[in-house]
Amino acid sequence: MFAGEVVNVSGGEPATVSFRVSEVWKGPSPETLEVTTSSQSSACGYSFSEGRKYLVYAEGKRMKVNACGETTLLSEASADLQALGNGGTVGGSGVLSDTSGGFPPLRVIGMLGGTVAAVSLVVLMRVVRTS
Repeated sequence: MFAGEVVNVSGGEPATVSFRVSEVWKGPSPETLEVTTSSQSSACGYSFSEGRKYLVYAEGKRMKVNACGETTLLSEASADLQALGNGGTVGGSGVLSDTSGGFPPLRVIGMLGGTVAAVSLVVLMRVVRTS
């Protein structure tokens, strides 16, 4: 997971998007990173624009991004950024100069909450039936 500015979008399938990285929360920490996404929105491809800044949630070793994930424009990511706290910044050597550790993706927290709610409902239904 990182924040960065798109410096190049190359066509093809999948499309390759190059970023100038400004902050990292989880994953590699070089000054530039590349991610892949489908070039077609019908295949859940994310439409990146050169010169714009994004909060990127990339998956896997190949750093894949899709429109169904949580990647968003950095200007629209204030809630995520607040939850994430300070990430590591990339120094001139390409090495993180500071790191605050990782943060589980928000979907994991949501899944845990859903699981707790489902278990609570089952227990409540059993208590009502035995009463």
